[in-house]
Amino acid sequence: MEFRNLTPFSVLNYKMLNVDDIEHHVIAMKVGYKLIPTGNNNEYTPHVLTDLKLEFQDQFVNQPNSSSVRLESDLAPFKPRCDVIINGMAYASDDIPTDSIVASILMTNRDNRVLIEKSLRCFGERQFVFNEDSNTWQLTPPKPIRQLPIDYRYAFGGECKIYQDEKLAEPIPDEALFPEALRSEHPEKDLAPIAHNTYEYNPLGLGFITPWYQQSKNITSLPAPQIESLTHPITAECMTSQLNNKRPSEPAVGFGAVGRAWLPRRLLAGTYDDMWLDQRHPYLPHDFDFSYWNCAPTDQQIDYPATDFSLTLKNLTPTGELKTTLPGHRPFVLLRMQNGLFIPLHLNLDTLLIDTEKLQLSLTYRLMFEADLPIRVCEARFEMDPNAPLVRFAEPQEELNHG
Repeated sequence: MEFRNLTPFSVLNYKMLNVDDIEHHVIAMKVGYKLIPTGNNNEYTPHVLTDLKLEFQDQFVNQPNSSSVRLESDLAPFKPRCDVIINGMAYASDDIPTDSIVASILMTNRDNRVLIEKSLRCFGERQFVFNEDSNTWQLTPPKPIRQLPIDYRYAFGGECKIYQDEKLAEPIPDEALFPEALRSEHPEKDLAPIAHNTYEYNPLGLGFITPWYQQSKNITSLPAPQIESLTHPITAECMTSQLNNKRPSEPAVGFGAVGRAWLPRRLLAGTYDDMWLDQRHPYLPHDFDFSYWNCAPTDQQIDYPATDFSLTLKNLTPTGELKTTLPGHRPFVLLRMQNGLFIPLHLNLDTLLIDTEKLQLSLTYRLMFEADLPIRVCEARFEMDPNAPLVRFAEPQEELNHG
């Protein structure tokens, strides 16, 4: 199959295998929009960007694999749903310090049907503190806040680590010690901790603690999460429950991409055991779920939307509110078959990245089809008129002459 890119955008044709080892072509296209303020009621107009490139590897906020994912590689073979991701900051109204900021997204289709409606509450610094007089844990009032990155390092989560030479108030229980045989496989190698426990739904966050860690280090105060769900607010009970061995098991709270190795996403990757090594390696395990490639929080995954959706963002820009509606542009491929047929196929929008600091939208469109189809040429195209036919046929010359 010959592939042609007839658009000004970054487009790639590559191949993949499904769980039945059937080879498929994948077409991916990256389209961008710059959001330009109109000066009218917080409305922004999207202007097409042609210089955004498909990403070939994951990009992180800071250090790879130890900070939040800014954006994932576009080389996913297939996403069964559309990821909607927001990278940005929460801003207090009029830049006036406040106790908390509620940041939100509302995404609707052309019929004003809600596709996503989600809010997060952001706080200034606060702590869990042990009150010796009442023998209880308390959550301190937050410091005033003007802005806060919407980043998983401020949500509930984190790690508990103790290293060899640390001075401890109490010995580490034997059951909490990291097995010596596994220390050599730890990412920190020779500097591996002797005890290590991770909140696997969000290893980057604040507020996670284990009883052995609190006792061994005599913890009487701990930074508390600064980002929380409106429906599941953080309370002092969160600390008490953890120290009573009631382990939380809730997905990370945020707007950004969820780590590949985090729960519950990791479970979708399938089973890689001795049977897989003996019978399937290097192919996908049969229980691989292609939902693994969706990186957004589950409440930010939607059916592939039409490309004329509307967005309303609140307290995610210094001006307080941002509204925009996309123009309904249509990326597609035209398949020129070996028998002379022409088949236009829409590409599915499976990744929408909203960068509120850059006032920019990045859209990745994708389509897959079996590699053994009798296709002579595959052309990537882009139709800007939402009402135009995808394929236009020239009239025969003799008919034009008669006209």
